[in-house]
This record gives sequence, C-alpha cells and structure tokens, in this order.
Amino acid sequence: MRNQSGVPVGGIDRRLFVALAPPMVIASFGGAYISKFVDPIVLEATFAGMATLAAVMTLVLRGRTAPDGGTVDVNRVVAVGAGSGVGFVAGLVGAGGAFFLIPVMLYGMRIPVRVTVGTSLAVVAA
Repeated sequence: MRNQSGVPVGGIDRRLFVALAPPMVIASFGGAYISKFVDPIVLEATFAGMATLAAVMTLVLRGRTAPDGGTVDVNRVVAVGAGSGVGFVAGLVGAGGAFFLIPVMLYGMRIPVRVTVGTSLAVVAA
C-alpha cells in the first residue's frame, strides 16, 4: 500500500516483495539441496564469507543509503537477481538470509531503511 506520493505505507513495498520473495524461496531450496554435495569446509567458508561481506558493506558503504521517505525505485531484474543469489547462498549454508539481504537492499539496491526493514521481514517470513 502506498500513500498519495507513492511512498510505501507500513514499511513493506509490495513490488519489491513480489520481486524478491519468490526467487529467494525457490533458490533457498535449491541451495539446501546442493549443500549435501558440498564439502563442509566449503560451507563454513561460504558462511564466513557472507558474514564478512555483510559486515564490510555495513561499515564501508554507510553513506550510500537512500533517504527515508522518498519513493522506492524497484529494478525488477536486480531484485530478482538479489533474491535468487541471497536465497541460494542462505539455503546452501542453512542461514536465514536477512542478515545478508538487508545490506544488499540498503547499499546495493539503495532501498530506504524503513522499507528495507519491513520488506526484508516479509520476505523472510515467506
């Protein structure tokens, strides 16, 4: 739902949710299936890499966030790619994808903070 200026109400952007959630859910099942063929040390290294990359993005790209209250520009191709990538790797290592999805949405896709938090909660709930 959006107000008259096009800003998502309640922190969840429906278009972003629809672009992120289905690919993320499907890819997470794919990653979980593939994980049984991957050496455990590779899975541990993948998880450590995800956590490190999320931390680096959060610390280094802090000034790259979109301003709150503006309209959300959803690039569907980028959103589907981000959802698929995060979902696959999260399924591969058995982690919830939100800890990596939030920095990707904030700094990579430049989604405002309130919309990032609300939409990521809805995506992870799906």
